Amino acid sequence: MERFPLGTFHPSHLRYLLSQAYSTFDKNTLPVRRLRKNQYLIETFHGPTASFKDLSLQL
Repeated sequence: MERFPLGTFHPSHLRYLLSQAYSTFDKNTLPVRRLRKNQYLIETFHGPTASFKDLSLQL
């Protein structure tokens, strides 16, 4: 995101905000489970509200 105009945000402040926003996630935020050969499932419900929207709404 540092390539985009950040206005008053300094890149180090942005990194801090992002690390704080996503700190409540499980360390394996998007675990991939193999179901069968060439078939995988990404679990998107490991956020604080157990919803797939947590990943984008956390910040």
